[in-house]
Amino acid sequence: MRRWGYYTYSLRDEACIYFEEGPWWVLLTENIVLKIHDLLPDAIGKYYDSFVWSPVAGWSYKRTTAVHIKVDYEEMKSKLYDLDKEDWDLDIWFSDYMKRKLPHWYKKITKV
Repeated sequence: MRRWGYYTYSLRDEACIYFEEGPWWVLLTENIVLKIHDLLPDAIGKYYDSFVWSPVAGWSYKRTTAVHIKVDYEEMKSKLYDLDKEDWDLDIWFSDYMKRKLPHWYKKITKV
């Protein structure tokens, strides 16, 4: 089974498109675990991340192959912003918050 998607990292103005391939049952298991996480309240979600999602993600990554292609952040934003406005706005808000409220940490993060 194959899947693809994209992710952005607005703190460093980076964007990637990824392609993954693996057995259908591995990708299905990963998706089910993620859907359960989305249904949990925040207080439980952080423990779920540590004790359920992290081990499942490690198990999944060992059984799949992935290709990540870096693309221009501004170009991707111009093409995909309208399709996923809520996530883009949250990502941009977080980046701006880090720049304004935590400039010391922002400088460290962007140098990595």
